[in-house]
Amino acid sequence: TILDNSGIGDRQLNDWLMSELIPSDPDNHCCLKEIDAMQYELLWLAKRLGWNLKSLLESTASKPDPATPELSLYYERLIVQLNPAFALYSPVAEQLLEQD
Repeated sequence: TILDNSGIGDRQLNDWLMSELIPSDPDNHCCLKEIDAMQYELLWLAKRLGWNLKSLLESTASKPDPATPELSLYYERLIVQLNPAFALYSPVAEQLLEQD
């Protein structure tokens, strides 16, 4: 739902990104920076979801719940995917983006 509401998955946006963009064009550059900021915000929202999920799992650890194993698996998958995604936003990656 978060991804759908963000507009990142919009077909028109995808078509525009797949077209032959000129990154040095100021309009394109501004739009690409905005998309980058939106992606980063989505990552943070997913990370907050992970924190909330972990908190829920820890709070229900003393009370068995039938959904706990499934939620634990979801949490593990989320963390495995978030770590490499956040690595894309390291200072080194940011410098490489600025050079292009």
